[in-house]
Amino acid sequence: MEKDLEYYQSLDKRSKEYREWKANFVANNEGIGDKVAKITKATGLDKVAKVASKVLGFDDCGCEERQERWNKIFRFGKPECFTEEEYTHLKDFFSEERYKVTYDERKKIYDIYNRVFKRADKVTNCTACWNDKVRRLKALMEDYE
Repeated sequence: MEKDLEYYQSLDKRSKEYREWKANFVANNEGIGDKVAKITKATGLDKVAKVASKVLGFDDCGCEERQERWNKIFRFGKPECFTEEEYTHLKDFFSEERYKVTYDERKKIYDIYNRVFKRADKVTNCTACWNDKVRRLKALMEDYE
């Protein structure tokens, strides 16, 4: 069995192999939201925000949602290199203009995207999501040529 993203996500979350993978995966996928969270925790501002939100009558200050949103937008880390198979597949895929993409084609592109950019995005019918992934993969392909 190939040790890809699905493999690691299927492991028992208590296993050593999963914990080591997760520590490495998270470390390589840190974004600006994580950096801001570390700074606010170190300075104590996170506690101030929680107290202030309770005083103002909010259930939650929204820090975790903001952290995750910022991480999605501003992610750090260098993408992985394409394998020869991935490169060939993308070159063929991008060589012709497509008006329809089958689920299997979409799944293959998502698999490549997730591995290269160290993500765990699920295949969706969202056109904006699809276009973003295709745009990022095309840009990365241009670096190879």
